[in-house]
Amino acid sequence: MTSVYIILGAAGSGRREVLAGLVAEGVDGGARGVRVYHARGEVFPLGEAALPPGVEARVWGVDGERVFLDEPESAPEVVFVLGDGRANPVDQMEVLGALLPRLGWQVARVLTVVHCALLAGRPELGVWFKACLHFSDVALLARREGVSEAWMRAFARAHREACNPCALELVRRGRVENAARVLFPEARRLSMIFDDLDAVDEMEFDEENLPDEPFDLKRAVDPYFERTASGVRRLQLPDINAFLRD
Repeated sequence: MTSVYIILGAAGSGRREVLAGLVAEGVDGGARGVRVYHARGEVFPLGEAALPPGVEARVWGVDGERVFLDEPESAPEVVFVLGDGRANPVDQMEVLGALLPRLGWQVARVLTVVHCALLAGRPELGVWFKACLHFSDVALLARREGVSEAWMRAFARAHREACNPCALELVRRGRVENAARVLFPEARRLSMIFDDLDAVDEMEFDEENLPDEPFDLKRAVDPYFERTASGVRRLQLPDINAFLRD
C-alpha cells in the first residue's frame, strides 16, 4: 500500500525545503521508493530544496477530470503531495479526499507549514491557516524571523484553547528537529475525510438497547465542504494571493 503525506501552507513559507528534509531524513531506506508530486509552479530541484538523488518529482493538479497526470497506481511505497501554496487549501483537500481512497492510498499524515511572519503581520489570514490546521496532523512553524516570542506563545495558547489535537513543531533553517516524529503515521487531525470508519461498527446496540427514533448512518459532511443551496461554501477563505509577494 502507498502511504501519502500531504503538505499544505502558503507559498514562500519554505515548504519545499521542509519537504526535501523530510524525504532525506525521515523516510526509511533514505530515498528509495519515494515519489514527490508537486503543484504546477513548484520547481524541483531548487537550491536547498533539492530532492535526494533517485526521488521522482512529478506534477499534480486538477486538469479536467484528471488530477495526477501520470499513472498513480504505479506509485512506490511513499508519496509526498505538495499542495499549491497559492490556491484554496479546502478545494485541494476536497479533491484529494475523494481521490486518494479510490487509488487505495493511505494518508499517513497531513502537514501544514505555517508562515509565522506572514500570519503575524496579517492576522486576517487566521481563518486561512485555521482551515489548513483543521485538516492537519502537524503544524510546522516556519519563517519566524521578526516574530516575537509573545506572539508565538499566544499562537500556541490559542491552538490549545481551541482543543485542536494537531501537534506543533518548530522549523529551523528549513528542517524539523525530528523528521521521524513528524512523519509518524498517527492521526491527530480534526477532519475525518481520510478516516475509514463504519458507522454501524461504531455503535453498540443490543436487544434491550435500541434507539427509539430513526437515525441516519450517513457520515456528516466536513464543515469546510458544506455548501449553501446556491453552491457557495458556507465557510469562506480569503484569497491568499492578495497577501503574497510575487
